[in-house]
Amino acid sequence: MSKTENRANGPGDVRPLHSLCALLEQRGIRYLIHGGWAAEDYLQRERPHRDIDLASPATERLKYLECFPAADDLRSRSKIKFLYEGIPVEVTLTPPPRGGRLTVPYKNRTLRVPAKFAEPVLGSIRGRTCPLLPCAMICLNTLTRAGGRIDETSTYNEDFKALMRTLTPAEREEIEQLCRQPERLLDRLARFFRR
Repeated sequence: MSKTENRANGPGDVRPLHSLCALLEQRGIRYLIHGGWAAEDYLQRERPHRDIDLASPATERLKYLECFPAADDLRSRSKIKFLYEGIPVEVTLTPPPRGGRLTVPYKNRTLRVPAKFAEPVLGSIRGRTCPLLPCAMICLNTLTRAGGRIDETSTYNEDFKALMRTLTPAEREEIEQLCRQPERLLDRLARFFRR
């Protein structure tokens, strides 16, 4: 089997992703692909995938629940999970930007990141043009998943470093600032939102 051939229902099978994108577009549901599938496009190399990660405006929540009635509506309505063609799908729902900033849930707190971090980027995932979450936001998501630090033993280390190299210097500095002082920034944001 060649590298570009799809494996039926395997970790590299792109058909469920392509089919899900087509369904969401048919239903008029706005979405962005992030996680491993988006990283594959940014890094220009195939990789195994266990799931599909999407981001959508919170206003799309009801459309998802209508389209996927068995979906779990989780975490104070900021996430939805469901199976699509046997593949786990997780949708992160975000409120609309305010003052040029987007609120992103992180544990029991929130991050306020530049709204440009959520503007769609068109990419090609194995032959299909798809809306992707910008690379800077994927790096930020990787950091938040890893508790604010990526160390040499992290499973995300190689991809994170490669993704960071694709950013502009300004984006890289913004993400690196979060990486250097994650707890202080998160504490400051938590205090601001408690006011």
